[in-house]
Amino acid sequence: MKIRLLLLFVILILSTPKSGAHATIKFDTAGKFETDTLKDQFNAKKHHIAALIKGNSPRDISTFYQFYLQEKDQLRADSLVREISKSGNSEKLKEYQRYFSKFKISLLESNVEKRAHYYNLVALDSAYYKVAPDSLVKLQMSHHYNSLAWYSIVSNQLNGVEHYLDQSLKYDPQYKYPLANLPLLLLLKGHYRQARALYIKFKDQPFEGPDFTFKDEFLEDFNELAKVGVTSGDIKKITALLISK
Repeated sequence: MKIRLLLLFVILILSTPKSGAHATIKFDTAGKFETDTLKDQFNAKKHHIAALIKGNSPRDISTFYQFYLQEKDQLRADSLVREISKSGNSEKLKEYQRYFSKFKISLLESNVEKRAHYYNLVALDSAYYKVAPDSLVKLQMSHHYNSLAWYSIVSNQLNGVEHYLDQSLKYDPQYKYPLANLPLLLLLKGHYRQARALYIKFKDQPFEGPDFTFKDEFLEDFNELAKVGVTSGDIKKITALLISK
C-alpha cells in the first residue's frame, strides 16, 4: 500500500506541467497542493496597487491592468499606470510601454473604455520617451495620441482633443489621420466656416494611396459617428458638399 502511494505521488510530480504560464505548484505543511496564479495574486492584492506591482514583471503588471479592465475598475487601472509611469528605469518603462501597446483594444466594449486605455497609453509613452527618446516610440506616440483624440470624439469628450491632435502631429508631422480629425473637431465644436475651409482644402488630396482621398476618409468618419448617434445639421451639410464635388 505504501509503495502504491509513493508511486502515485511520483506520477503526480512527473505529470505536473512545467510550461504553464505564470503558475507554480507549492506543497504546504498540511500536505496539500495549491496553485499560485496571477489571478490569485491579483485577487489578493488588487486593492493595494503598490503591493500588486512589487516584485512582478512588466508583463505580469500588464496582465493585472487587463484584469482591472475586465472588472470595469477603471480608477484602479488608471492608478496602476500612474504608479508604473513614475519609474525612472528606462528598461522597465520600455517593457511597460511594449506590453501595454500590445493590448487588444477590441477586448474593450465601449468607446469610453477605449479612450481611457489610450489616455493611459500616452502617459506611458511620454514617461518612457522622457528618459530614453526612441524614434519608434515617437511614431507610436503620434498614433496613440490620434487614437485618443478619435475615441474622445466618438465618446463626446471634446475637451483636450485639439491638444491630442497637436501632439500627434508634433511627433509625426506626416501622419494624415490627425489632419482628417481636425476639421471634424472644429465642426463638432460649432466652428462651421473653419471646418468647411479645411474640408475643401484636403478633400481631393491622397490619403492612403492614389485611389483613397481625404474625402473618402471624411465620409467614413461620418458613417462611424452616425453608428454611435453623433450627427448634426452641419455634418449633413459637409457630407452634401463632399458628395457633390
